[in-house]
Amino acid sequence: MVATFEQPNHVTTHPDATAYKNAIEASIKVNHEVAGQFAPHEAAAPDMTIVVDDGRFMYAGGLVIQPQQTTVAFVAPINNPRIDRVVIDNVTGAISIVSGVENVAPVAPAIPIGKQPCCQVLLINTPATTVITNTMISDERVGPSDNGFEAGNWTPILIDNSFTDDEGQTYSEQTGHYMKIGNIVFISGVVWLNSLGALSAAGTCQIKGLPYTSKSNSRPGGINCNAGGSLNITAGTNISGEVVAGSNRVALHLWNSSLGTIGLTVGQFSAGGLINFHGHYFI
Repeated sequence: MVATFEQPNHVTTHPDATAYKNAIEASIKVNHEVAGQFAPHEAAAPDMTIVVDDGRFMYAGGLVIQPQQTTVAFVAPINNPRIDRVVIDNVTGAISIVSGVENVAPVAPAIPIGKQPCCQVLLINTPATTVITNTMISDERVGPSDNGFEAGNWTPILIDNSFTDDEGQTYSEQTGHYMKIGNIVFISGVVWLNSLGALSAAGTCQIKGLPYTSKSNSRPGGINCNAGGSLNITAGTNISGEVVAGSNRVALHLWNSSLGTIGLTVGQFSAGGLINFHGHYFI
């Protein structure tokens, strides 16, 4: 149920006490519909959780509605104060805690890709934090948005089909940028290997670390290579990539015949190999 906003004024429009009270209640209700979205506060009986009120926003043309949520319990610091963050997922509206680092002068942790800030929580060690109250919570909501646009950086990681992130490979350059509009993510990046480490030369190459998990059905997208260098491929062939459904990976392919593509191997990428790529995918 909604209310009609009336600016309370006990001198002119609402000289009667009941009318003035009703105008105050109506204006608060109208304002709360916006200002109360995902509002953080202490629990009804303060403990080591906090409560985030219900909220709603538009995402990819649909209305996302989240009822009131309660965080998991915060962990009290031991040696020094710590600032934790509560963040809101840009797609689902679900909340989560990002833990900071204990320090004499603590700072808030970074906001992860795909999240927006809700609040900071200051946890102290002396005396030990046993309950969280409103005085420890700093509201940092950014206000309503359709969550349709976001831009930032990501780190592309070259892996083989063991899917292990770190096999001792090193890079001369390893950079990526992205822009999300609704449920489409546009990506670009450079992977320039310095050494292969323990990557299997016969293994097929994938690039891992996409900023968002791709949609889990059909073929969500792909990449094209703008430029390359020091690769161990046959002249006249070229490299492309297909985003793996339901993942944050791109499987690299080699166009090597009139029949189509095969998986690009680590040996064909080679130590010292460089690709500059761009593409897009759906989430």
